[in-house]
Amino acid sequence: MSHTDAVSSVRLDHTPTIPLHEACGIVMAACVAAQPSAVLLRNALSHVAADDVLSSVVVPPFNNSGMDGFAVVAEDCASSSTRLKVVASIMAGEAASTELQSGQAARIMTGAPIPPGATAVCPVERTELDGDTVVLEGVVQPGDYVRLAGDDISPGDVVVRSGSSLGPVQIALLESVGCSEVLTYPPPRVGVLTTGDELMGAGEAGIRDSNRSMLLAALAREQFPAVDLGIVGDDADEIIRRLGEATERCDAVITTGGVSVGDRDVVRLTIDRLPTVTSQWMRVAIKPAKPFLFALLDAAPRTVPLFGLPGNPVSALVSFELFARPALRRMAGRRFLWRPLTAGIATEDFRRPLDGKTHFVTAVARMSKDQTVEIRPCGRQGSHRLSSLGDANALAVLPDGSGVPTGGRVSVFLLDADALFTGDPLEPMGFDVPISDLIPGCE
Repeated sequence: MSHTDAVSSVRLDHTPTIPLHEACGIVMAACVAAQPSAVLLRNALSHVAADDVLSSVVVPPFNNSGMDGFAVVAEDCASSSTRLKVVASIMAGEAASTELQSGQAARIMTGAPIPPGATAVCPVERTELDGDTVVLEGVVQPGDYVRLAGDDISPGDVVVRSGSSLGPVQIALLESVGCSEVLTYPPPRVGVLTTGDELMGAGEAGIRDSNRSMLLAALAREQFPAVDLGIVGDDADEIIRRLGEATERCDAVITTGGVSVGDRDVVRLTIDRLPTVTSQWMRVAIKPAKPFLFALLDAAPRTVPLFGLPGNPVSALVSFELFARPALRRMAGRRFLWRPLTAGIATEDFRRPLDGKTHFVTAVARMSKDQTVEIRPCGRQGSHRLSSLGDANALAVLPDGSGVPTGGRVSVFLLDADALFTGDPLEPMGFDVPISDLIPGCE
């Protein structure tokens, strides 16, 4: 180790820790939404609307049938049984050219235009054809099964609000009003680079690179385009070269490993050799994931945030969840940046020492049959124990202190909210209403 590195390590060893909220504030202040741009609707999935989108049309555009059946003059159908003459048949997509008179009916399909003179539709299930006449059973009221023009959307209605993530429903709404392109904040393209001589490539001996797979999958689940930047050993020049290339391809970069205080923590030791607008190495008052590096790489005329995460897998995940994920969501223009936070009852002790840090413990959160959230820790904890994440759907948040005893109240970030409502296959929760009672045949 060089004298410079030794001095740097000593100085970093004595760097004071900073509170979590302060570290988050530094990151979030630097990561802002990109400039919005127009994108074709067919390419807009997972983008975020940058402005309210207003309709200029009515939906549906004309009065149409809500059922397959017969269009009628409702006043003709005030008795329990009515016979009418069938004078027309109107399919969806056809024009309604025949005007109905009293005593007449028109066969009509769902979505087909209501013919002039008709005031209601009688469903086909309540009719019986008899030659060129139809017999209607039951009273028909004016407006029955008629969908009026503009019943869904009128001109000036907000179809999609600014800040809305564009999912299948929003795409359909925009299509329904004839919107072919939309102004959006594009999702950031994020590169993932893992570092360390101990990591092995395919067919090599060493530690498997699980972090890169985990983070690429996490980005894909967020619907952020991901760029696999591969593995690089503890080679400062190669790391600098890879990161320089990444700034040309990516809007943000995540690295894992090399950010602690060791003599071989190359990412931390070499970050200042890159063109940066700012960089800050932090010791955050949390466990795991205390070391964290944040930088804005200079890729003029823009900057590229770099999130330097620890190398231990649980630390990498916690650091991603607390810093990288909310910042990337902010860059994407999303309104909801953090995981859902809920609280429940500890079914086992959550022990921890008094050390001045906030602890994040991998946990299982389940909804009990009495609608109580029950939370337990996942086996043995440790920043290197990837297996502790296997069953986890939550991170328990333990403020500084002695922890939470069984029966106490504990708060959690939900990593997988869906799993909150599913029984543990090893410990069936015994919900009151099995799905087979609601949908016969489903188990």
